[in-house]
Amino acid sequence: MVYSGPCAVGIPGGEENQGSREESSSTARELIEEVCDELAKEIGEDKAEVEAVRRESMKFLEEVEEERKMLQMAEVWREERVQMKLVDVKVMLEEKYSQMNMLIAFSHALLRSLQAVGDLGSRNFRSVDSKRKGRVEFSGERRVRLQPHRRR
Repeated sequence: MVYSGPCAVGIPGGEENQGSREESSSTARELIEEVCDELAKEIGEDKAEVEAVRRESMKFLEEVEEERKMLQMAEVWREERVQMKLVDVKVMLEEKYSQMNMLIAFSHALLRSLQAVGDLGSRNFRSVDSKRKGRVEFSGERRVRLQPHRRR
């Protein structure tokens, strides 16, 4: 074992060993510095790659969020369209119901007025059986013509 330090000076050939040790230690130091520099460079590259992946994932998340919002908006519009169609159908149904009630009232009034005048006698008017309840049959020679009501 060779000692370096103050005791090594008195040993013959110790100065040569000390010089070669300093050279090998400086070479080792340079190698360690190169390895450290290369590791630092790789770490920097890895950090840049991680940052690029993070930016890409954030961009992807923003696109997914935007698409989700668009789908929600489309669903809201679809629901509104369905509601509008339902309202249209309801209004149309109410109009038809009103027209039907007006026709029923008109037919009742017509039947009452014809009975009051005497145009409908028992021989010319009879109710149909319960299968066709509400229908009226006319028999005989007289025919009644209904004229549509004209608005002025």
